Amino acid sequence: MLAYSLFPTSWGWMGVVGSENGVKKIILPQKSPETVHRLMRQEDRNLQEGTAYFTELCLRLKKYINGDRVRFEDKIDFHKASPFQLQVWDATCSIPWGETRSYGWLAQQIGRPHHSRAVGQALASNPVPLVIPCHRVVGQDGYLTGYRGGVPLKKYLINMEASSPLVGAI
Repeated sequence: MLAYSLFPTSWGWMGVVGSENGVKKIILPQKSPETVHRLMRQEDRNLQEGTAYFTELCLRLKKYINGDRVRFEDKIDFHKASPFQLQVWDATCSIPWGETRSYGWLAQQIGRPHHSRAVGQALASNPVPLVIPCHRVVGQDGYLTGYRGGVPLKKYLINMEASSPLVGAI
């Protein structure tokens, strides 16, 4: 059974979908709970409200959106991911807090230097943004390219991380 949790943040409403097998999807901030609910239902129409799986994750997501440095060590359900996506997402998690890297850099890290576009496609399908910090990936020239949450949110997240003091993460 898939469960969900819907919660407000300072940037809007967010949602988490998953089960005892792990988190399957994170919905970035939206203007209304109805929008988040609709986006969560794309995963499974028979979702059940069930905050027990996600209580701590929801708290950390709220703190993160407010600029607190947090750790995301949650169990993720990647059973639909390809080996290539897993490589890209794993390399993305190595980008330090407050820093950015290019799609080309990521392609180099996974041993596929000519696959920058494929790296971008893998990041576009990242089901758990923020946990896998795809917002830290920018164009070769530092240009802020597309982001599921919108370029303004991407810019906010990059600037927020860059200006946050490096205090102990929770």
